[in-house]
Amino acid sequence: AVYFGEKALDILSGNRAIEKREEAVIHSQMGNAYISLGLYRKAIEKYFSAIELKKADIGSNPYLASEYANLAVCYLYLLDYDLAKKYAFQSLEMKREYFQENHLSTAYGYNLAGVLLNYLQDHQQSIKNHHKAKRIYENILGLESRKALDQHRHISSNFTNLGNYDSALWHMQHIRNIYAKNYANDLRSAARQYSELANIHLLKYANSPSEMSVDLSMKYLDSLAAYFDHTTSDIVLQGDYYIMKSKILRHLGAYEKALLSCQKGLSIVSPGLPEKDFSKNPVADSTADLKNAAVWLLEQKIDCLIDFSIQSGRSDELDLLIDKAFQSFDLLVENILITSFSGEANVSFLEEFMGPYNSYIKFLSSNPGKETDKKLLESIQKIKAKTFRFYTRLKKWKGDKKKGELELQVLLEQLE
Repeated sequence: AVYFGEKALDILSGNRAIEKREEAVIHSQMGNAYISLGLYRKAIEKYFSAIELKKADIGSNPYLASEYANLAVCYLYLLDYDLAKKYAFQSLEMKREYFQENHLSTAYGYNLAGVLLNYLQDHQQSIKNHHKAKRIYENILGLESRKALDQHRHISSNFTNLGNYDSALWHMQHIRNIYAKNYANDLRSAARQYSELANIHLLKYANSPSEMSVDLSMKYLDSLAAYFDHTTSDIVLQGDYYIMKSKILRHLGAYEKALLSCQKGLSIVSPGLPEKDFSKNPVADSTADLKNAAVWLLEQKIDCLIDFSIQSGRSDELDLLIDKAFQSFDLLVENILITSFSGEANVSFLEEFMGPYNSYIKFLSSNPGKETDKKLLESIQKIKAKTFRFYTRLKKWKGDKKKGELELQVLLEQLE
């Protein structure tokens, strides 16, 4: 798509009769292609080119809103929330002005603003924006339209983040009921809904342990497993299933069964991972979701082994298993850092991989000795090196050297 876009621009450059809006469309489409490749900086360049061309064409000004929305999405992926918020709300205001309130474009604007506010942890405002989008979609497309139900899913996500699990469950169960009635053949969506219902019940159990929460979580996991025969291509979803199952078993103290669940998940996810370094390959790495699933499974495996070791009494055999699991995790994290394109990895991953490092460091600290002290020092040095490299790249992307150095210093002090 990028190649043909460049060819089209070459042809247009010699034809003054072509309207600027047509050239703007090509830049915008190339921006969409770059987003698909994960090259968000290049996408941003194309969207700004489209904006300048559309501004020169007076009649196309209302359609600038779509380009500002695209910019918001790019900056959201880059975790530059200030710019994402700026362009998301700029797009929304333009849509409200040009298309009025009860319009699908305005609904999309409210939806994008809601997603961004969820990331910014302003959950109450996020919920309000998703409710506004929901009302518009319901008015135009119907109460049970997929677009309206998507807003229920976003609202459920916000309530989950707020710890209001009952409200989150109500919205997610509402979605499941409508899909069961109107979209029964959409097995992939059904499987994902069962996955989310199981996860919310699991979070509710972790917050306030009860037998009912565990039973309901297992019930939805069983419903999810029943769909695997029909959705076997979605190995990431199967990985999610084994992650949640291992979490439940670990909470119940069934460590050996939890470990078997982790291992089963890894056996499904790992064959899909790349066997070589993709850093020099000019195409996008399509295995990012698989890598994340493998990371979370390994994280569960490490925590489960450590809990099992503490509960049953440390042994050389368990220590060896923990070391091996941690080394696999460490190699996968390194692969993810290396293979991110143009340094545009999701920076929140830094916080995600901190957990197992900290668990491993605490585990080693619990049994001081020459060998464990050596491993402890190596582990701390390794995470400090990774953290420094990641934050150095973050400073470069965002052009905010002072903020990056401050965040790095705080993180290193926590590690010390």
